[in-house]
Amino acid sequence: MKHPFKFTAILMCILSGPIMAKDIEISCDQDDSQNPRVLALAPSGAKRIKPHTLQVNWQAGKHLFKDTPPFDEPLSGRAWHYCTYNTQTRQHLILIEDEGMFSGELLNEHTGKIIAAGKSVRVTTDLSLYFSIQQPSGFDGEEWQIFNAEGKVLWKGLSVAENNHSITAEYIEPRWSDNNQLQARHRYLRKNPEQLPMAPSNQMP
Repeated sequence: MKHPFKFTAILMCILSGPIMAKDIEISCDQDDSQNPRVLALAPSGAKRIKPHTLQVNWQAGKHLFKDTPPFDEPLSGRAWHYCTYNTQTRQHLILIEDEGMFSGELLNEHTGKIIAAGKSVRVTTDLSLYFSIQQPSGFDGEEWQIFNAEGKVLWKGLSVAENNHSITAEYIEPRWSDNNQLQARHRYLRKNPEQLPMAPSNQMP
């Protein structure tokens, strides 16, 4: 089934006023993902069964997320952290720190299925489309992806526009509209950091 939007025009700018949307946000914004109160968000339970093994239970089973060495070196190895659970989508969000890439996976509480996501996810109200954000360490922008409910990637790109290896604009505040179109603000970057005007665009970064 083809989707009604075109990927080359999926990011639309709102010239003024806040972006209003009723989409669903699932985000890794916890200060301490190992805090018992964070792990208690999992309806079927989540815990560290070993210092480097995270267990997340779902309705009819469990999944183990195992860190890989080196464990104590920044931006090296792989580390898993439990973020949150969303009741509307029935999805757990688990953060991955993998060799300097901050991303995530979604675990379905009902089916146990895991799909790739990001450290932050926005879902359409009909649960048909997911938008995710990944953050490479040391990169000024973000990696954006759109995928369907089965985890198939439909589009991917960057949150910045470049010219001659210099970032000239950025897309911020992504949101799903009521008709399942992804919206974001398009902000030009000038040499004077105090002047960051908003401007319309109908092209992908």
